[in-house]
Amino acid sequence: MAYRSSTSTTIKSSHQHKFVTNKMCPFAQKAWIALETSSTPYQMIEISLYGPNGKPDWFLDMNPYGTVPVLSWNDDDQKEKNNPSYSSPSTIILTDSEDILTHLASNLQPLPLSSSSTTTPTRPQQLLTNPTNPSTQQSIETWRKTILPKQLLPIGKQAVLQKSKQNKQKLMNLLQDINDHHMHPDGPFLCGTEPTVADCAAFPFLWRIDEEFGPLMESSSSSHSECYGKIRSW
Repeated sequence: MAYRSSTSTTIKSSHQHKFVTNKMCPFAQKAWIALETSSTPYQMIEISLYGPNGKPDWFLDMNPYGTVPVLSWNDDDQKEKNNPSYSSPSTIILTDSEDILTHLASNLQPLPLSSSSTTTPTRPQQLLTNPTNPSTQQSIETWRKTILPKQLLPIGKQAVLQKSKQNKQKLMNLLQDINDHHMHPDGPFLCGTEPTVADCAAFPFLWRIDEEFGPLMESSSSSHSECYGKIRSW
């Protein structure tokens, strides 16, 4: 279980969340995107995963498995400091990117509306948390529990590491199926009009597929446009 509580941490902080990561890791990137999209205040601490310096001891104390990302969530920000029963802050340590996405989606409140004398009040684009629409909830679950871990990641990895026409075609067929059956019809995001943790989870991997094979960008090939148009627009 990549989730635990602690009353202290070797990363000193009064009221700020700490995100320990390596920017090159795609699993860490999806948690990073979620933090940014949700406008969560945090401090990023980047560590090297390899090399002569190794991983610092304080990081291995947080996560003995030595994997990134790790989010040190200071629950002090969520408490009423004026409450007479308030005591010392507690820290939740999340050591898995999916746990981080779930925590953010479940614990964050929507940003307040912003307004001015000349414009209609608007809410800045942000991560949709606690969606109430059953269809949206189901779509998010499908992306996180089926499309990404059971289809896109293994098939994409195979296509990249074991290059062959057969493996590439299998990936292209999957992308076409995703484009046709799993992209929200109105968009512009995967599950509707607002970004969700599904978008955060998918982006690093779809971006890498495009970097490797280039099927999702603008292309002179009409077949590319027809097959992957919704994904490309996203």
